[in-house]
Amino acid sequence: MMKRTHDLTYRPFDTANSVSRNFLSLKRNKQDVCFQKERTTTPAKKAKVVNTKAEVSKPTVASTPPISSTPPAAVAVSPIEDAPVSAADIIITIVSVALKKSPKDLALDSSVKALSRAGRSTLQNEITGDLDTEFGSAPDGAEDIPLKELAAMLQKSFTGQLGRRTKSMVDKLFTSKMPGGFNLTKVRSMLEHEYGFGAGRQDCILLSSLQTAPAARLDSEDKAREYWSSTVQIYISAAGIQVQKAAISSGAAGAAVNIDPKALEALTKRNDDFNREIYEAYAKHVGDKSGPSSDELARIRNDLKDLQSELDLWNLEHGNDYATGIKPLFDRRKARQYDSYWNWAVQDLFQIYHGIRQGSIHINDEDLVPRRQALLNKSCARLNSALTHMLAEIKAEKSQPVEVTSWFAELLADCKMALHRSPAFIASAKLTKPRTTIDINGVIQFVEEPVARVQACEEQALKEIIVDKDANGEITNISVNIRTHNLDVPASDTSSVTEVATPGLRYTSLPKIQKKAGGSWRDSMPLTDEFATALNQSTSKGLEFSGKNVLITGAGKDSIGSKILQGLLSGGARVVVTTSSYSRKTTIHYQEMFSRFGSKGSSLLVVPFNQGSQQDTEALIEYIYSINDSEWDLDHVVPFAAISEFSNGVELGSKSELAHRMMLTNTLRLLGAIKTAKEARRIDTRPAQVILPLSPNHGVFGGDGLYSESKLGLEGLLNKWHTEDWSDYLSICGAVIGWTRGTKLMNDNDIVAEGVEGLGVKTFSQAEMALNILGLMTSPLLHICQTEPLLADLSGGMSSFPNLKEEVAIIRSEIKDISASRRTMARELQAEHGVSSPASSQFPAFTQRANIKFDFPKLPDFSSEVEQLSQLEGMIDLEKVVVVCGYGEVGPHGSSRTRWQMEAHGELSLEGHIEMAWMMGLIEYQSAEGVPYHGWVEKESHQPITDLDIKKKYEQHILKHSGIRFFDARSLDGPDPSARQVLHEIDLQADFAPFEVSNDTATDLIREHGNKITITDVEDHCVAVLKKGARLMVPKALVFDRTVGGQVPTGWSARTYGIAEDIINQVDPATLYALVCTAEALLTAGITDPYEFYKYIHVSQLGVAVGSGYGGAASLQGIYKERFLDRPIQNDVLAESFINTGSAWINMLLLSSSGPNITPVGACATALESLDVGFELISSGKAKAVLVGGYDYLAKDVAYEFANMKATISSDADMARGRDPQEMSRPATSTRGGFVESEGCGIQVLTTAKLALEMGLPIHGIMAMTRTASDKAGRSLPAPGHGIMTASGRSKGGAFDSPLMSIAYRKRQIDLRMNQIKATEDSELTFLEEELTSYKSNEPDFDIDEFRKHRIAAILSESQSQRQETMNTYGNNFWKRDTRISPMRGALATWGLAIDDLSVASFHGTSTVMNELNECSVIQEQMTQLGRTRGNPVQAVFQKHLTGHPKGAAAAWMLNGCLQIMDTGLVPGNRNADNIDAELEKFDHIAFPSETLKTSTGVKAFIVSSFGFGQKGAQAIGIHPKYLFAAAGKEQYESYRVKLAKRQKKAYQHFQKSMMENSLFKAKDLPPYAPGKETEFLTNVDARLPMDMELE
Repeated sequence: MMKRTHDLTYRPFDTANSVSRNFLSLKRNKQDVCFQKERTTTPAKKAKVVNTKAEVSKPTVASTPPISSTPPAAVAVSPIEDAPVSAADIIITIVSVALKKSPKDLALDSSVKALSRAGRSTLQNEITGDLDTEFGSAPDGAEDIPLKELAAMLQKSFTGQLGRRTKSMVDKLFTSKMPGGFNLTKVRSMLEHEYGFGAGRQDCILLSSLQTAPAARLDSEDKAREYWSSTVQIYISAAGIQVQKAAISSGAAGAAVNIDPKALEALTKRNDDFNREIYEAYAKHVGDKSGPSSDELARIRNDLKDLQSELDLWNLEHGNDYATGIKPLFDRRKARQYDSYWNWAVQDLFQIYHGIRQGSIHINDEDLVPRRQALLNKSCARLNSALTHMLAEIKAEKSQPVEVTSWFAELLADCKMALHRSPAFIASAKLTKPRTTIDINGVIQFVEEPVARVQACEEQALKEIIVDKDANGEITNISVNIRTHNLDVPASDTSSVTEVATPGLRYTSLPKIQKKAGGSWRDSMPLTDEFATALNQSTSKGLEFSGKNVLITGAGKDSIGSKILQGLLSGGARVVVTTSSYSRKTTIHYQEMFSRFGSKGSSLLVVPFNQGSQQDTEALIEYIYSINDSEWDLDHVVPFAAISEFSNGVELGSKSELAHRMMLTNTLRLLGAIKTAKEARRIDTRPAQVILPLSPNHGVFGGDGLYSESKLGLEGLLNKWHTEDWSDYLSICGAVIGWTRGTKLMNDNDIVAEGVEGLGVKTFSQAEMALNILGLMTSPLLHICQTEPLLADLSGGMSSFPNLKEEVAIIRSEIKDISASRRTMARELQAEHGVSSPASSQFPAFTQRANIKFDFPKLPDFSSEVEQLSQLEGMIDLEKVVVVCGYGEVGPHGSSRTRWQMEAHGELSLEGHIEMAWMMGLIEYQSAEGVPYHGWVEKESHQPITDLDIKKKYEQHILKHSGIRFFDARSLDGPDPSARQVLHEIDLQADFAPFEVSNDTATDLIREHGNKITITDVEDHCVAVLKKGARLMVPKALVFDRTVGGQVPTGWSARTYGIAEDIINQVDPATLYALVCTAEALLTAGITDPYEFYKYIHVSQLGVAVGSGYGGAASLQGIYKERFLDRPIQNDVLAESFINTGSAWINMLLLSSSGPNITPVGACATALESLDVGFELISSGKAKAVLVGGYDYLAKDVAYEFANMKATISSDADMARGRDPQEMSRPATSTRGGFVESEGCGIQVLTTAKLALEMGLPIHGIMAMTRTASDKAGRSLPAPGHGIMTASGRSKGGAFDSPLMSIAYRKRQIDLRMNQIKATEDSELTFLEEELTSYKSNEPDFDIDEFRKHRIAAILSESQSQRQETMNTYGNNFWKRDTRISPMRGALATWGLAIDDLSVASFHGTSTVMNELNECSVIQEQMTQLGRTRGNPVQAVFQKHLTGHPKGAAAAWMLNGCLQIMDTGLVPGNRNADNIDAELEKFDHIAFPSETLKTSTGVKAFIVSSFGFGQKGAQAIGIHPKYLFAAAGKEQYESYRVKLAKRQKKAYQHFQKSMMENSLFKAKDLPPYAPGKETEFLTNVDARLPMDMELE
């Protein structure tokens, strides 16, 4: 084989250079090859079969010296004295790899047991098992022997060679980390020839490589060599030896041979020709025609050249601006429709209602007038029901002013009337005029100054003005003198910019309607009168557009089109609006516009569109007419799309041509497409009215490119309507639009508007111009347009004013001159007298500092908030009341504090930014002794950074890398989140190339492949060849379209919280979430050391009931995926995959309790099931404190299976719809399509109310009820059900409520029973004294006093038990004795509440179609069954719009949010609720807010619902803690306040210290009792820690 290789490759070269080569065989020439006397390298290895593919030796050059052009020869390095590997080296390697520690961190005087984290059995067994495998047999009790002694014992019989275990580890290192072909043989050869290392030292280096293995497979041989070179250097440094790497010598023995360049070139050409002939022969033989012929290549090159020439010509002719500007944008998938006016009506009503009650809104506010009108336009049954309920509440309170009651009563009456009327756009009676001021510092400011609407616009007044004019067309009875001056300076210093003595407001400034007569356009007085009448009606009756379909292009923010859109929506029109800047920001703008101005029957369809694209103009109209079979046949078209450009009218650029195309050419194409669509559908009786945007600027100002030409071109349609064949489909109304302030086109001219009006030219606000255009779209002008085109002169006299450009220039110059002079004067004052301007600050700048803390819940004032609930005192057994004292959270938005800021306010506070930056590893606190700076520093640079700079620098990074976003790559899931790796099975069609394996691997391969593989032994390794027919599993990557989710923030690490490295390496990531979350939950409960519980309760009375949906998902991947791929995984990974492992670690590292340990598994409802378990444990007396909650990890394999079930939304498909990652989870909307995956943990600390009051723990809420339920028979595990409706179920029958529902009745029963218990107690005490008298006389040695104490204690205990039983019978659990009382109603009534007091419902709300329909149906039916008042809907909270769906943690986060709602009174809205599903409108007991609502009465109670795969339904009701304080009484409450204040101070200090030192989590090493006291402590239920014992 080697000779054949020489003949094919080297023979021409050797012939040209007179080089001869000898080929030696190990068998035939062994003496020559193995001659030892002159060899400097080790003997060649004996091989049974020569591997010609895996390793091909270079030909050996004999006798003839090499030519000078060959590479320089390597000078052999001197061999180094060999040193075999020691037993200690192997032990250290095995232990360090197992512990994932550096060898230098191992204490050799410690045993395996000590190093295995206090005797962790699985790891300990793993290490001892590896030692057994390596050494054949380890000593008995090896785990207890210090490593140094163990090494000495094993060294006695050690052979000095690597054993089975280390060989296997080395083999895995090469197969998993080295590039293909870079095998053990190559490494040993490199170590031998380049460094002179013998076999022993090579083994030592291999062991060193195991301790510093690469994190991932090296992708090239160069990187592999770098890695081994660095490993050698580490070994050399550790061994203390000196090695000189083989040097390279440029000179070799013998003289160089001269070569003829021409001969070499000829030889090379001949060799290339020969190879080409061979290739062509083979290709012809096998019929390979894949390669193109030379003719084909030439033709392709010519075609490409022609195409490039055409492209260059096109670019040269049209320019870059034109080429970019005509790219199509339209995509029907991105269309957004908004039509849920009924929900926004109720939302705005609630905002007004609570704003008035709180005093932030006053009924006389001008801003309230349009909002009131908007409510009338949105009038519906839901709105009227809500108004009725609100009015009843106001009347019942009797504390609200009469004006407020009257306002709501009038609104209700008007809404009832509007219910049967069409909505109308009513224009404001107040207009604005331009106002330009210049302050003392020369700053120019432009404002719109309110003025009353000119009454001259009324119909009769307008007629009078038209009549009363002189021959010059000027109105004689109105005089206008606009002056611009500085309002902020004294009167003596007031300067006017323009003081123009104007002749008055010109007649030409008034709007006029013109008709064409005699070949020219003439004013039509009748039509102008009709137009004036319509404008007059706009402020009284309003303008109606119900049933109208309108297309508007060019309705961006601050445009005339935007105001037109608002008017159309208010009037009930259905509008298609286009936008060329389609983005989340844009769609939010339009959604907010619809929620404010949308009315009943109206809808808004937003689509991306570029009017510069011909494709878009055609596609847009095709789309509109394809919706519901021409349901959107257009009635009006407002083609206002335009771009600004500045160029000379005869020196045009690419952008000028683009602007002309948009404003003229494609406007005509758009109208043509409408005509074609109507004609194709035979719609010839409903011509669409086109409002042509014309202009009086026919080159008046200049410098605007083809603007005037475009507008003049549009005017041609007014004539073509008569001469062409499209008049049955389109009607034309030209609008000559005058100077309109505040638009993008006129922004720079706003400051001169006041001066222009002084010239007699009318300028318009956007609202004024929009109103004028809306007037053109109403009858009778609309009907007349269908018979002939009309022209509306809305120029304000601009078209007829001479020299306008020069006058404007003068005005602008005067403004600039006055501004400049005042700036100069201000500088002179400062320089001469040191007088600063009034605007400058008198105080130094204030640097804001953060105050990072977590607030305990606000305590109510007893006299004003609690005392009124005094009927609850003595009614409740506090020992059986379950309260939430603390909660923690780890999720996509960090902690519960940062998540709440995003949920309630939509942004992070300064403190929130700092906390997020800290947990994401961006900053750390520097406070070590000896450093010059104490404070926050950047983690990478260690440079100091201020609080404000943290926000400025990292805000965008934090927002981008937290919350719902594109997935970060994770090692277990592969490098590409958008690909999922699987294996593809193939059969080899030919023998595979040889490859090197270890002996053990060779045996494994034979076991799998049998006769499909051949193995050749080569000393200490083997060469394998897979034969034809062998089966291979080849990796491939599937497209994975779920690339968006709610991972924990990028950079989040358990190390930041203080969890030790060995724990991080050991446990599953989901367990880390649970550990951190538990530490935070305890701290929010004011518990700085969990052992504090044992001062008050026994260790058996603290339980853990934390569950998970599927436990350690990363560990499960290790078991089923990494093991299959034979990658290194810890031996005890199985234990980390169990669902109960997380709660076990919580107890082992933090609690050390011996109480109930239950692991709920309820899929998506896990956390509520956990809450139910904890509730029952405390209620039943099995525990006094329980940790509950849930956690889960976001694994790609699990996400893939959810995707297969069609439960999650496709991120690729949603991005194609124009959705950003943050808006992909949109519960309750009309476009929801599946949930978004998330991960994290949520934990609550539950205790009895008595324990919380005794310890002074913060009480965030009372858990009044928890409930779980399964569902009906079926075959679908994911299907949501109605089983949980049993929580509102009761026995039917009976017209009256149970007397137990009366709190007065229950109070009487309790008092009666308490009196009986007291009488019994007194009776027993009396009997005891009589009994003791007999003992005194009969048994003189009997201890009477001790017996008396015993019996009195028993009597009092029995009395107390009876009191508690009485309070449970008539208090906590009264409703359980009467089936006529539903659980939900009874739980509320326990605290004196009714179903109408439950104001917030936190929905499971996964964003799947079926879940929302099912869940809303359940809540609606429950509210109906329980008699909730119509018009008092619960405010629905859909938290998953922000967090995504974490499965196990879902309901825990929801409960945390509800507790925060109850504490703050803020009800966060679903910010992704752009359009509520119409199917949900029927659920009138539910409101769907999209923005945060600040309640005026607070939140008394809430309900949380959760549904999980596998027939899991769960609900819980929470109550405000003030009801508990009322039940406890004032004395106990005041005592509690003192304890709470002390605890809060301590917890606050602890939290600050924890962030500074990264020590929030502190693992326990020992239980709370001494080792020898375990049995005594566990079996004595009265065992407690001393109260004075010092804890953390």
